[in-house]
Amino acid sequence: MTIEQIGYRRLYDSLGCSLSTEDELNFNTKIGDLEVVVYMGAKPKRGIVVYSNIGKYIVPGEEYSPVMNVEYQKDATLSNYPRKFFTEIQCIKQVDVPQELSIAFHAGESGADDKMLKLGEKEIENFKETTDLIAGIIGLRFHRQFVLEAINENIFAVKRNDNWATQINGPAVEFLEEPKLNAIGVKTLPNLISELDKAPVEAREVGISIFGWLLRAWVERDVISKFTALFIPLEIILTGYGQENASDNARLKEYEKMRELISEHAKDDSEMLLKIFDSLVQSQRPSLVSRFEELANKAKLEGFENHIVAFKRFNRIRNKLFHHGDPKVKLEVPISGESLEQETQQLEDLVERYVSWSLFRDQVVYPSRWRKGHGR
Repeated sequence: MTIEQIGYRRLYDSLGCSLSTEDELNFNTKIGDLEVVVYMGAKPKRGIVVYSNIGKYIVPGEEYSPVMNVEYQKDATLSNYPRKFFTEIQCIKQVDVPQELSIAFHAGESGADDKMLKLGEKEIENFKETTDLIAGIIGLRFHRQFVLEAINENIFAVKRNDNWATQINGPAVEFLEEPKLNAIGVKTLPNLISELDKAPVEAREVGISIFGWLLRAWVERDVISKFTALFIPLEIILTGYGQENASDNARLKEYEKMRELISEHAKDDSEMLLKIFDSLVQSQRPSLVSRFEELANKAKLEGFENHIVAFKRFNRIRNKLFHHGDPKVKLEVPISGESLEQETQQLEDLVERYVSWSLFRDQVVYPSRWRKGHGR
């Protein structure tokens, strides 16, 4: 076995930033089993990759070149990137590799670079978490603009200090579909919009809140941010569920009796104890899962039993994201072996169906290759 170095670097465009006393800052430190290298200046150690002639979407019917323009410069000052001050964070780990792979890698044999870079992929979570930690400290304690915009992130394997193999991945591009507004749609859309004036102001206000978040979710590129943005429209809808029923009215009478007993016997402590008691009562509101179950049973959309099961899973993921703040939620919550991206697509489908039913009492939603039926 031979010891080799694999790593991960993230390069930030430090927008508007500079150093007041020196041309660059460069230092190394150890964190766990990683060597961390932080550089600030005009010449990041692992160079720069500049992407151009690429958009966010591939639109049907428009000419598109699958090969984007990629410029790689080891010396960033020679690139056409418009700004010249960067923050670069590298995380490097020493790993044991078979001697034959090491020899092939340094000799530049075909396929050896890819094998070395795959070793880096196995460490990607550790690399990214440590990079987040360093970048967060820089942003919080010095200025957020030092780490405001990440422009490159690469796994690499070191051959020599001035030579390395690197993995270059371009920005994600979404393949769009080709919807057509037919004669029925041309007639329906004006009628649908004109009906808004007849809706109660309260209903329009709810719609404004729901669609504001849905519009954010539709264009969001980060899968975790998209997931959380999708969840909020459902939460808005569910505020109207889990209200009082006959058994709740009986329970309210019991609560009032308890309040009377506290007021009568607690004396000087009654005010404090009543506040505590009221807080405990408020916390007894039905859970989000039980309120969605009430909604699903009321709407009875096709497959609503499966929707209830799916929502329980989505809610567990949401709780991990909100209450634990863990970006590796998919590793901690069982999600049937599917990726968080697939879970988010399923959540998007479910949210859109129940938004449509809640506002229009139907499940007419746009057709999509991710959706099975029920579209227009």
